[in-house]
Amino acid sequence: MSASRCPAEAIYYDLELPTEWKPYLAANADFFADLGSQGGAADLSRTDIDPDS
Repeated sequence: MSASRCPAEAIYYDLELPTEWKPYLAANADFFADLGSQGGAADLSRTDIDPDS
């Protein structure tokens, strides 16, 4: 299910993150600071801090 939303080509190590995506690094860290492990989001639906799609 998530593969269509996040293809493997869109996953980077933080040190290899392209410059254009670096502003989102902090947003990702903030999101998971409250949520917990990224694996913990697998069964989570939309949250109040999700951007509109």
